[in-house]
Amino acid sequence: ELRIVTGDQADVTAAMLFAVVRAALQPANRDRTGLVRITDILTLDDALSTIKIAVPETRIAYYPQNKLNPVSDRNGEVA
Repeated sequence: ELRIVTGDQADVTAAMLFAVVRAALQPANRDRTGLVRITDILTLDDALSTIKIAVPETRIAYYPQNKLNPVSDRNGEVA
């Protein structure tokens, strides 16, 4: 389980919309047809990086399944 603690939800939403549009316009994704999911064009790492750039105070913690204590985020910090 990932827990993301961040600032203004509007900033995060705008950043994610930008990331999806930017990814969709990449040459590898332009010719996709049919149903396309966000996970088809945007990786989790790309999404998290976009959020942290848009809202630098964002903290991301990983909780292993059935554990109550966070391990750490991708920068070694805990939310």
